Amino acid sequence: MKRRAFLTGLTAGALARPVRATQPLDAPLPAQVLLILPDIGPSADPGALTQALQSLVDQSLPANLVIRPEAAGGVILTPDMPLAEVLRTFAARFPGLIEIVAWAPSLSRRQPFQVGRDAMEARRRLASALWGPHRQDQASVAVVSIATDHVPAPFSVADVLSAGFRNVLALPAWAAAVEARLSPGGVLTVLGGSVTDLDAAERLVANSAGGRQVPLILPLAAFDRFGQAGLGPAVARLAGAVRRQELDGTATAMLARELQMRTDLGYRPQLALHLFDAQSGDAEAAQAVRAFCGKLGEAKLRYSIGKPIGQIAGEWSENEGYWIPLPPRRQRSAATPAAETLMFVQRAEGSGGTGWQGDQPLDPGIAIVLSPERSGTCGLDGTSTLHVPVLSIVADRTSADAAERLWADFLGDGLILIEPGSIATEAERNLAIRVLRDLTDGGAVQVLPLGQFVVERMPDDEVFPTCLRTERFRATYRATAARPQAERKELRADAAMAWHYFTGGTHPATGLCPSTKVAGASATEFASITMWEAGSLFNAVMAALDLGLIDDDDFLRRTKAILKTLGRTQDAGRTLPPEWIDTRTGRSSRNFNSFDAGRLLLALDRLRRHRLAPKGVDKLVARWDFGSIIRNRRLHSIKEGALVDDYNSNYTEYAAKGFRAWGHDVTSPFEFVNGAMTADQQMALLYTVARIGPIGAEPGLLELMDSGASATADFLADVLFAAQADAVARTGRLLYPSESPIDRPPWFAFQGYSVDAR
Repeated sequence: MKRRAFLTGLTAGALARPVRATQPLDAPLPAQVLLILPDIGPSADPGALTQALQSLVDQSLPANLVIRPEAAGGVILTPDMPLAEVLRTFAARFPGLIEIVAWAPSLSRRQPFQVGRDAMEARRRLASALWGPHRQDQASVAVVSIATDHVPAPFSVADVLSAGFRNVLALPAWAAAVEARLSPGGVLTVLGGSVTDLDAAERLVANSAGGRQVPLILPLAAFDRFGQAGLGPAVARLAGAVRRQELDGTATAMLARELQMRTDLGYRPQLALHLFDAQSGDAEAAQAVRAFCGKLGEAKLRYSIGKPIGQIAGEWSENEGYWIPLPPRRQRSAATPAAETLMFVQRAEGSGGTGWQGDQPLDPGIAIVLSPERSGTCGLDGTSTLHVPVLSIVADRTSADAAERLWADFLGDGLILIEPGSIATEAERNLAIRVLRDLTDGGAVQVLPLGQFVVERMPDDEVFPTCLRTERFRATYRATAARPQAERKELRADAAMAWHYFTGGTHPATGLCPSTKVAGASATEFASITMWEAGSLFNAVMAALDLGLIDDDDFLRRTKAILKTLGRTQDAGRTLPPEWIDTRTGRSSRNFNSFDAGRLLLALDRLRRHRLAPKGVDKLVARWDFGSIIRNRRLHSIKEGALVDDYNSNYTEYAAKGFRAWGHDVTSPFEFVNGAMTADQQMALLYTVARIGPIGAEPGLLELMDSGASATADFLADVLFAAQADAVARTGRLLYPSESPIDRPPWFAFQGYSVDAR
């Protein structure tokens, strides 16, 4: 469809009324029949597919082809395969009848950022499978629809918009009631449909009711069974049923990308209008740009302007881009300024989450780079950089041909880029303004500054800002200077003061020190020590020796006394470390806490490796029956004789490290993180933490001190510190979420930071 014809249809009023996000699309319009071939992958027979597509094209039946580049067994579709050649040929020769649809499984089970990333990767895989080096063929095919599997529960996949998708087909395994939803950002999701064959599809079309979508899911096997001789007549019967319904005005067959254009949905494509500023020192070009900006303002056309970004061998440089600060909340375009000046950034490889001005990191935000028209790179990449598709470049002297390029066919949103050389004269500036005004007349197309265009596409995700803010924080404090000698003396004095707590509180009969001491009348009400604090006590004794606060003999005396008291619980029939021990009598609880035991095991592992390791540490641990509380690799506690699953906790990974140190195979919610984390892993970790609950200084900082850096502890410590630094900057208040002692049961209070809170 040509742009002028498309706009004529728009301004006729067909798309004038918006629809609520969850409103069924049941306006009194013909039923919209979608023929969907859901299973086109590397194992498909190219000859059979050619026959099926040719039969549909011969009958002018539009078909939506869902491409699944990867098949079972690891077989991958590649551009040199005959099947890819068939798909490229039909998509290029019959753009009004054949639509290529990307595939991303399980979008309904993913979080907003992950939906955007999965959609971007689906586009990339599709481009790699079908086109590869055939870039010219790809440029003529707009991929604006994506399919996923259907689930009964409500879900939203509106964040596929960041990867340039406007339509989602949620396909059931067999059959599901049809529902359509339009998101506020303009993503249309059609859920449900029927898996059918050609004969049944004919009956479904004949019985279709107006104002509804009719997704007919036709596996390739539905065409194979007719054979070459019978396929043409079978498709002709289906086409006849469609034509009869079209004559009655009750149904029409269409492509997925036409749903919004041919439905009463208020569909408005979004274009970003961006100007390259004049090069430094080019006064004539600078004057032309200023004059053109004035005309844009008079015409009430919103735009952005920024430093030119270079091209290398026809490709936009991915090390140059613009920086879009993180908005406090997603801002709709109605409230945006008429013009934006974008900040140019040069990025080191893989640094999409942090922008730099000189040697200073910019405020939290997102880097954007420009991508060739309809390339396989569109959307959020693995460094949280957003790739924006360039639809049209006006680089030459404005002429009739240049103006016509602005009207060039496009389906999908993207960027119109104007370079200073095309607006050098008054006539050229006037012509460019007229073309742009024609494009936006009637409000059919929404023109935005590039920054706002990006904001509209950022995942509407409560966790993503935390990730971006943390990346900025990490860049700010990427290097830690050594402590000055004077400060080291002060810190040692603080350590000596802290050690007085242990010298004054340790009971000579047990070697234990209560984890909380309460002054006044309640002083004797809490005289216990948990296994968590028993681990802390071992660590304190080792630190005191390392700092020179105690000598070797004192170290051995203290550690042996603690080990002896722990051994008594085994002598009393305890097969596991108790939840607590009375520091005065050695009496212990019958309950067991896996988190506390994990910290104790970490401390005992350090102790057995110490240069003055006392005898008996390995024997003590070997006598505990930890197999009884590890079920399906999960840690459990014992409360009043019952096992309690401890898997879903931000403490589980820390505790699991203690058990692993002694040879136990234990899992945790953070087990999926391996090595240095990508943006995808960072977000997955934050989603996991958000689901579990707030984080505090424990256990992450303790893990860093006890056993050194790990990917999870290092990142989550930075998440917490970034939130604290942000709080200080905004309020002037120092916040330190951690465990705090209180003077009444339960004797401890916990504070934390919710990573999904703004």
